[in-house]
Amino acid sequence: MNSSLRILMILLICASAALFQCNEENSVDSSTIGLQKSGTAVLQGAVSIGESAITYESVAVNDARSIVTVTVDGAVLEADIDLTAQIIKADGHNATLTGEQKSALLTLAQDLYTYLSARKSDISAHEFSLIRLAEYWAEAPDGYVYGSREVRGGINGIEHLAQAAASCSKNEGITCIRKNTWVTAVYDDSKGCHSESVLVGSTARPGYECMGRCGGGCGWGAPSSWTKDCMDHDQCSNKNYSSGGGSDSNCGDEYNEAMDDWTWGVWRGCNGN
Repeated sequence: MNSSLRILMILLICASAALFQCNEENSVDSSTIGLQKSGTAVLQGAVSIGESAITYESVAVNDARSIVTVTVDGAVLEADIDLTAQIIKADGHNATLTGEQKSALLTLAQDLYTYLSARKSDISAHEFSLIRLAEYWAEAPDGYVYGSREVRGGINGIEHLAQAAASCSKNEGITCIRKNTWVTAVYDDSKGCHSESVLVGSTARPGYECMGRCGGGCGWGAPSSWTKDCMDHDQCSNKNYSSGGGSDSNCGDEYNEAMDDWTWGVWRGCNGN
């Protein structure tokens, strides 16, 4: 493993061990997550959550690259994650998920994190990618179509903030933001382009706590990212009053732009501080 990847892994391990504490009396065991195979290079299982049948697999091709595949009632969501190049190639085969299916997927992400963080060994990069992507897919906007796309996460600079402000919604790479500072959220919806100043970490309304954090509300215990793209999506979703993050026509582009933030924001040190 090269030095840069080692640093990324150390950041992840520290975030998991020091910033978030797990209940020692862990109520999630291997049967809860339907674990079928677990090792240094693979995590695989099948489980029923609510009315949904879910299978999952994360395979480490090497230290820097992993392949994640999740099926929900037959709908296939997959991603090829390259940490070195910081590229995600995702394909949802134009599937859509119901609110119940997305809720089941979020429960899987939470259960996987609880189970894996209770082991003696650290959560690996490919396992954490599975958890983060499962949560990301679960937070998709209402009516969202999981299509094919390539997302690059290597860009990170102030110039992209200026570009976004000058145009409208735009992928700003993984740009960290700090709690208790003001950030200009930029997004577009059916009414046009908007630029609005938002306090990072504030509560916009019930259900929209911790503005700027990647994920719903203030999270559920796993290390999470605080980034500009996630703030843009939060504000778009907040203003369009949708329980699922805004309809695809309003906030789907902001959701797409935040994919790299969810997956790599923790490794890039975007912890909100």
